[in-house]
Amino acid sequence: MPVDFDRALAFCSLTALFVMAYPRHSIAVGLAIVVGAIAIEWLQELSPTRHARFDDALVKACGALVGLFLGRLLLLGHARLRDNERGTGSNGRMIKPTARKPKAPAK
Repeated sequence: MPVDFDRALAFCSLTALFVMAYPRHSIAVGLAIVVGAIAIEWLQELSPTRHARFDDALVKACGALVGLFLGRLLLLGHARLRDNERGTGSNGRMIKPTARKPKAPAK
């Protein structure tokens, strides 16, 4: 398995888990992890034995963005399943079956 795929998968799963843990702050979580991925690469410049590379930061950031969308998609699917089990709509109100009123006979 290529190293870039491992890095992207790690950031994807990390972001998806954080998005599902903090659904109200999913955009902030995603942006924080993207900034963190870039910061990790930038901080490698301080070490003489490490090499900061833009393509590594890009792979990590793309993995984080995919994780953001995957986490939101999983949250949406979970909400729809929960609403179907409860019999509620997307606004949380109960869905009442509509009963047709019998038509009055014509006179």
